[in-house]
Amino acid sequence: MIAAPYSTPDRPATAAGIRARALAQGLQQSGHGVTVVCAGPAHLRPWEDNGVQVVPARYVDVEAVAGRFGVELRELRTGGGEGEHGRTGMAREVAVRLAVPDRFVVWVPAAIAASRRVGANLELVFSTGPVSAHLVARAVVRDRPWLVDCNDLWSLNPDRTNGPLRDAVDAAMEQRVLRRATRLTTVSEPMREELEHRHRKPVTVLYSGFEAAEFPPPGPRAAGDARRLLFAGTLYGKQDLTPLLRALAQGRREGWLSPERLEINFIGRLSDRAALEADRFGVADFVTTSEPIPRDQLLRLMVDADALLLPSLHDTDRNALPMKLFEYIGAKRPIIVFGPGEHLAASLVAEHGLGLVLPDEAGLQRCLRDLLSGENVLRAGNEQERAQFSRDTTLATLASVVAEL
Repeated sequence: MIAAPYSTPDRPATAAGIRARALAQGLQQSGHGVTVVCAGPAHLRPWEDNGVQVVPARYVDVEAVAGRFGVELRELRTGGGEGEHGRTGMAREVAVRLAVPDRFVVWVPAAIAASRRVGANLELVFSTGPVSAHLVARAVVRDRPWLVDCNDLWSLNPDRTNGPLRDAVDAAMEQRVLRRATRLTTVSEPMREELEHRHRKPVTVLYSGFEAAEFPPPGPRAAGDARRLLFAGTLYGKQDLTPLLRALAQGRREGWLSPERLEINFIGRLSDRAALEADRFGVADFVTTSEPIPRDQLLRLMVDADALLLPSLHDTDRNALPMKLFEYIGAKRPIIVFGPGEHLAASLVAEHGLGLVLPDEAGLQRCLRDLLSGENVLRAGNEQERAQFSRDTTLATLASVVAEL
């Protein structure tokens, strides 16, 4: 397996890293020997992860290095508003256009060398995560079967603003590289349809899923404790917090809502945007924010929350299915999806009774009132509904795909 991010439970993790580790563990548990080549700093040595051999290839995190010199290459901490991308600085715009196909391109030479060294005698190549991994896989695959996991679209991705020239480069590179792939997997039915149209190859949906054993039991709650809402993961610029912040401001004006009764925590990359925007609405004291924290700590906070927040993405990303949705389902806490439009994540929440979908501020206000009053209006779905999104279901599908190769 070739995957730039590969997560461990005791460190902050990206969605791609969590997915890579879950797929590797699943293959190992189904009887395959698995070696993963991932990205890591020069000092990191190979290790064994529950039977999976993990080999880091040297990667310099350009974003982190630039940050030490005062150059911001991340998305700026302000939202783009309704339907707009988050605002970006000039340095990021230049870096995004030069880093072809993504910021892990600097890892590719070391990853090719490591893959040839440790994977020469292995029977199948499996690439996942940021698309630089597919470049590595194409360079080392030879005549072996090659399974490509597209956890996101490579070219013409609606969540990127690369410009027409870069879009053309990405599209041409995608076609040339993936032409050699034996089979593809992806994360949702709409993406399956798009990838089959692009590449005329069989594509199988593998939900990222959740592992029930990873989640601790809920901790004790004292009578009179404030209700807790949690948002976990990257807060993208196109996720509009305005309906929530207006509902908080209205509740404060009407006197039924206060920070002593309701806490809202945002944890993840760019989460400090929530505090900046809350301050504009006069509700900053309701909100706390944090950069990513170790995964085991995050899962603890999820199961202890009263509900989990999922702001909708706008129409250009209506088929997005974020990793956090599956983590939320695994935590067995109600999910509150808010914002306009019809979206795949919202449809799944509504269809399977996993929470509430609230398209406007009025619905959010009613939900918050009911939550504070103690009325049991939020549901988290039953075990049968949640099982459809479990990692066991995903890994059974993966095992059948690999067997066919």
